[in-house]
Amino acid sequence: MIIDVKTCPDCNGAGQLRCSDCNGTGSETFRCDICDGKGYVYEKNEDDEYIQVSCSNCNGTGEISKICRNCNGAGNLNCSKCNGTGEIPD
Repeated sequence: MIIDVKTCPDCNGAGQLRCSDCNGTGSETFRCDICDGKGYVYEKNEDDEYIQVSCSNCNGTGEISKICRNCNGAGNLNCSKCNGTGEIPD
């Protein structure tokens, strides 16, 4: 029996879809817990004065990037409609 197939309309035949959690970047960004997203912290200097310094946890950005848990850093996922083949039965 021959089964006719057509291009999957969900992925346009690519077999992959962009990860919606990371928007295809492969990483997710979170607010830094150490500086509360400010990018700086206060430290005591040798004169017992508090000075503002760049947060070493986030390198002053206020954000931490981690590999996306949904796509494991790939940025895309197999299309669920065609199971990654790019084709579906016609």
